[in-house]
Amino acid sequence: MKNLLLIFIVLVLFACGAKEEQASSSIPEIEEISVKKKKKRIFVAKDTKEFLIEGDVTLEISYPLFKSTANLASIDSLNNEIKLLVETNANVFELEEDGIGIDADEKVDTIYVNTDQISLYKGNMSMATRNLFIDYKVNHCTPEYIEIDFGISRYLGGAHPMHNTIMIHYDLINNKYVEIDDLFAKQEPWDTLRAFCKADLLARQEKIGTNEEHILSYLNSEDLHFRNFTVANDTLSIYFDPYEVAPYAAGPQIVQIPFSRLAPIIDKNSLLFRIGKK
Repeated sequence: MKNLLLIFIVLVLFACGAKEEQASSSIPEIEEISVKKKKKRIFVAKDTKEFLIEGDVTLEISYPLFKSTANLASIDSLNNEIKLLVETNANVFELEEDGIGIDADEKVDTIYVNTDQISLYKGNMSMATRNLFIDYKVNHCTPEYIEIDFGISRYLGGAHPMHNTIMIHYDLINNKYVEIDDLFAKQEPWDTLRAFCKADLLARQEKIGTNEEHILSYLNSEDLHFRNFTVANDTLSIYFDPYEVAPYAAGPQIVQIPFSRLAPIIDKNSLLFRIGKK
């Protein structure tokens, strides 16, 4: 009887341990949140009440929230960071760019234009139209690491919208952001990365319609941050937004650096190295 009881206890402990291991290694589930708002803006001459132009203000946002039975504090922190990113961009659009916010009521705005401004608005659709689009792609989603690529497009008048990328890299085990320098050993990687990017972009400058001055003005500037990157297939890929190193028409640029070329400074024990090898 005692032997049976002992066997039962061992089986229960084994089952509990297996359940705990399964929970800690479970891949987080993704819930997509979508927000769509639109309103009309009608511009009318203040004195004559003449109709000048009508345009739409549009806000369309999609973003992920994560669910998991493990690392609850990390999942909550990551979700809060995602919501903060989305809300910050939406609030800037609403308050500073004459846009519409996440919580705004869809409506019609009639805007009365002073006489000296009529020529700016009459028939000028770009003055009346505003939009903000935020979409995303999950590059990595594992029990220990999540990487999300947010694409943000704003149109505030003019010839074309502006696009930029914001990437979130999150360590679920240690509940913290992951930066590009986490891929490397103690040596600072900035000069090495800058040199690789410079060589790659200069080799393609004619194809992408840029020049050395444009490339170096960003690579040598204080704005250079290397925050938009991903690791996969033994390669570090660094992303540059339109205008940073090439004209708008060339689109975003990607510099890919194989891990083998970074071997002298790479940290093979780092989370990013392990993720990039998978």
